[in-house]
Amino acid sequence: MENIDDFYKRSQHAESSSLEMKQLVKAWHTKLNTLPLSKLKQLKLWQQTEVTNSSSKPLPVLQQRQNAVERIRFVMNYKTEYGLVGVMIGSAEVLGSWTPAKSYKMSWTEGNNWVADIPTAKLGDEFEYKYAIQNLAKMSIDKWEKGENRKWSVKSLEMLLNESINSSHAEQTSEFYFEHNGVKMIYINNKKELILREYWKA
Repeated sequence: MENIDDFYKRSQHAESSSLEMKQLVKAWHTKLNTLPLSKLKQLKLWQQTEVTNSSSKPLPVLQQRQNAVERIRFVMNYKTEYGLVGVMIGSAEVLGSWTPAKSYKMSWTEGNNWVADIPTAKLGDEFEYKYAIQNLAKMSIDKWEKGENRKWSVKSLEMLLNESINSSHAEQTSEFYFEHNGVKMIYINNKKELILREYWKA
């Protein structure tokens, strides 16, 4: 695979109207998100404004990685009986560190949707979790969802978001809708909030 420094130099000499430039733009969308911050600073591509080279010709990547996720709204659809509530139990301390008694209680909303709004700073970069149903009277778990643990990382979610926006060539809007592995996601731009609409694993 081409060295990133050689790739960068080649991009500076490609004509903006050429097929090569179009191919470079597409390739950069993927490559840029794999680079550590130190390399972005070295190439001067970490800025959120347009960057140009010495000849004032725009580089093929502009305004990438600009959308950050500061809060995640988890939405889980499940119909429960009276006295039972939806909870999240997971690896992060805010999710109880896999201790049922410390699980994160979700809020019921219309349509049998259970909602949890959690800042990404409390989740950590990588986290695992499951949805469960808690008996309020007994303060015990009545039912766990089946299947493997759900796994996400804040970095991977941000990469999915930005790759989806860049590949769609959508104009900047207050909300952006996309989907990954059956999970419907909505990004609320002014809140830097990502909504994950998930379903109970029966």
